[in-house]
Amino acid sequence: MKTRERTRRIARSDGDFGARIRRLRIRQGMTQVEIAKLAEIGDRTYRAWEYGEAVPNMGPGLRSVAAVLRVSPGYLLFGEEQDHA
Repeated sequence: MKTRERTRRIARSDGDFGARIRRLRIRQGMTQVEIAKLAEIGDRTYRAWEYGEAVPNMGPGLRSVAAVLRVSPGYLLFGEEQDHA
């Protein structure tokens, strides 16, 4: 199996960042390009995040994607909302 294919299969597990953004994107009925455009990041960057080929840092791109998907950056990264109390 090619490395890229294996990476994509790993990224599909339900508990990781790529799987979460993919599930939320599909739930909203949007394409990868639409999410990237709204979040003002490159579509290749978004695609790499979704396929598990790259992981975002806690920068503006991650915050923008979280805003477009209507969740917190913490949820995207860790799978749970963080308490801001």
